[in-house]
Amino acid sequence: MNNHGGPRPSAVVATRAVEEYLAELLDEVVEAPDGHVQHEDSSAQWRDRDNVFEVRVVTVAGLTLAIPSAEIVACDRLSVESLKPDLKYLQAGLGLLRRSNTAAPRVLDFAALVLPAERRPVRTSRKPPPHVLILAGERWALACDGVGRSEDVDPQQVQWRDRQGQRPWLCGMLPMLNAALVDPQALVAAALLEEQG
Repeated sequence: MNNHGGPRPSAVVATRAVEEYLAELLDEVVEAPDGHVQHEDSSAQWRDRDNVFEVRVVTVAGLTLAIPSAEIVACDRLSVESLKPDLKYLQAGLGLLRRSNTAAPRVLDFAALVLPAERRPVRTSRKPPPHVLILAGERWALACDGVGRSEDVDPQQVQWRDRQGQRPWLCGMLPMLNAALVDPQALVAAALLEEQG
């Protein structure tokens, strides 16, 4: 807070940047001409337009995102101590998650994957974001700032997006949650393709 009791100018600028980015995502949401969305992988149950599915609401650098619960195996706290070095370097990589008696998934910084470079938070220390989502298959995990409630979503409430675009991981928008619906497996795949390119 400043001396006048209002938010600091830098906080206002950061909030505006996040709002503008969310607006850009909204502008990209386009439904296919026949009213159906064309998906590369239409077998995933949560993409079925006839059934209600559950999402987990998370926050990433000020953005509210919704992840289909079927894509998440577990949500845990994340700390420097829970990470070990990863010999396979990835730009968004934070390390391998230490877990007892299970595989160690590679942890990626969620913000580094969804935000353009100029809007990513600067990591000034080794301290990672406080939460981690372990994805189905347990090979990958996403570090985020906050993990919120679970919500049931009627597919008719989703502003579905045609997958042919710059962000194949952005499935659509959930206006009732003011959140972007993200396919985490497609997000990881896009990050790996970018690394190879």
